[in-house]
Amino acid sequence: MNNKRSKNSVLICTIFSLLFMCPYFFFSWTEGQELGRQGATITPPSSYVTKPIAIDAKVESKINDMVTRFMKREEMNGISLAFAKDGKVVYSKSFGVRDTISKDSVHNTTMFRIASVSKLITAAGIGRLCDQNKIKLEDKIFGIDGIINDTIYMPYKDKRLTDVTVRELLEHSGGWTQRYGDPMFNTMAVANKMEASLPCDEQTMLKFVTSRRLHFTPGTRCCYSNLGYFLLGQVIEKVSGMPYEEYINRYVLYPSGIVDMKLGKSFSDSLTINETQYYEPEGSFEISAYDGSNQLVYKSNGGNNISLLSSAGGWISNPTDLLLLSMSLDGNETYPDIVSNKFIREMISPRKGFDPLGWRGIDANKNPFRTGSMPGSQALLKQQKNGVSFAIVTNTSSWKGPRFSSNLSSLMSAIERKLKL
Repeated sequence: MNNKRSKNSVLICTIFSLLFMCPYFFFSWTEGQELGRQGATITPPSSYVTKPIAIDAKVESKINDMVTRFMKREEMNGISLAFAKDGKVVYSKSFGVRDTISKDSVHNTTMFRIASVSKLITAAGIGRLCDQNKIKLEDKIFGIDGIINDTIYMPYKDKRLTDVTVRELLEHSGGWTQRYGDPMFNTMAVANKMEASLPCDEQTMLKFVTSRRLHFTPGTRCCYSNLGYFLLGQVIEKVSGMPYEEYINRYVLYPSGIVDMKLGKSFSDSLTINETQYYEPEGSFEISAYDGSNQLVYKSNGGNNISLLSSAGGWISNPTDLLLLSMSLDGNETYPDIVSNKFIREMISPRKGFDPLGWRGIDANKNPFRTGSMPGSQALLKQQKNGVSFAIVTNTSSWKGPRFSSNLSSLMSAIERKLKL
């Protein structure tokens, strides 16, 4: 009797200990199961899709030296990177510090702003809506029969606006250039033009869009547009009837086995737990805070409205989760895809002279890649035909701007050769 009670006590204590030690895992997985009952396909969390490869000590030392030299040369404070092969995350490593004052190290679970890699997440959300037969790529965005057809945004300054389609927003051919600057990074100016209060909100940005003329006829040329992906976030909300972040979590991230990604914040004192601080190159200058508070801040710490960028560039992540997203969009059977093969083919089959859907480009070997760059962070995600994918994020921006992505790509290719994946 006593032995039986003892065994039961041990069992009960063990169960409670596990629940106490792993509340986040328990919550996330049960939440995922519930979402599965609501129609989303759920795959296991990240820990179930890792298969670390054995690394020789000499190889590890060479990789460490390579990254350390790179960080010193490029003046990076922190870097985190990961590789996946055939549906498994096989290598991940972090370097440097997430906070230069406390000297806290970057870890593999440290969260970073991923800037425009967020566009791939948004494109995946559009893909889910297409697969659910809720929208089509040729559906119109504006106009009486459009998706965003609220009367408060009518009449339109430019009638061509009613011709813009979902596909054109995805491929950056909606009609906007950055001739007068990028409105998503000049939200104070947008609010002032619309005589609206600060900070600029979604409604103000939409009114700004519909009250201005397009720079070119939709579908006739390609010009990179954060504004277009902001509008896609509005499309997701309008069609799904859910807040953008909720829909993405339920139908894109959780089905990919991702539970940590979330939308970021602008100021350093409002960053999420386990998120890195952000740093800019020496010589960067302060500007007025986006919220109209008249604070002088660096662009990486309150200069940009990260919340408004959301679907265009507002997500935070770690490299492992980026790889799970990539493997969920690769059309291979080694890891479950979250969108149909038809939509995956659409994403990587751009019209000549236009960008692929969600991805930044496709290299000479037909490998799709997605870059992200904003003050304080850089990110790169790449799929490869050899079954190897990689992701790298930094907490320091480079004076090279978007061109720095090629440096990150060269570094990752060199590491891949050392790993012999």
